[in-house]
Amino acid sequence: MANETLDPEAEYGRLAFDAFALEKWDYSAPTTSDQKQWEQLVYKYLALKPLERFPYHDSPLQGSDRGDLPSSEQIRRVLAPRQTLQERKISAHTEVDAQGVLDDANLYDFGPDWSRILVRIPELCDVLRGSVEDDYVRCIRQEGEAEDEMDLIDIRVVTRLYIADDQALREGRVKIFWLDSHGNCVWHNKIKPSSLMEFTGAMFDAPTLCDALSWVEGDPEGSKFEKGAELLFP
Repeated sequence: MANETLDPEAEYGRLAFDAFALEKWDYSAPTTSDQKQWEQLVYKYLALKPLERFPYHDSPLQGSDRGDLPSSEQIRRVLAPRQTLQERKISAHTEVDAQGVLDDANLYDFGPDWSRILVRIPELCDVLRGSVEDDYVRCIRQEGEAEDEMDLIDIRVVTRLYIADDQALREGRVKIFWLDSHGNCVWHNKIKPSSLMEFTGAMFDAPTLCDALSWVEGDPEGSKFEKGAELLFP
């Protein structure tokens, strides 16, 4: 199998969702329903709170012995058909910068239903394995201290998606979707492609939604704090 070409962190059986899917999979169900079963498990996984996913993040790290990895049959039926090697690398948070562009129209032409990407990469909305418990406790504390709606939204954001669908191409703008840990879009913006590199670079220094909005031009209390606003750079 193509397992030899995967980074160790992305090997079959090493991802948190691997552990979840293999634990919950109904092997007695007909193989014709496998895709439906996979999708149902994705949505069950995304419905879990971050702390409830902690055992599945921990489980792949427990088994350093290759004997603990899934069988060839489990890989063939459950894992390999539904994710590319690139998607597994993204799931493992390895080489994200190099591997994070998904431009195969045969796989990713979802039309307006951008959330279908989560069926292929459910761990897009996971925090890093080692910080799951600390991040969850921190977010609960910060939610109690949040002063307004923007603070609450900012706390919920765990990742960003950049979308260049048909609408974005017509408008000449890239869509930015800010997602929470359950895959919900809690905020969205748009940006000129020419500003995208500057924006993504700036996000490495202070990667929060409010930081992003504070960097762009416009009245700090004005339209840039509206969902869907364009992020304008000098």
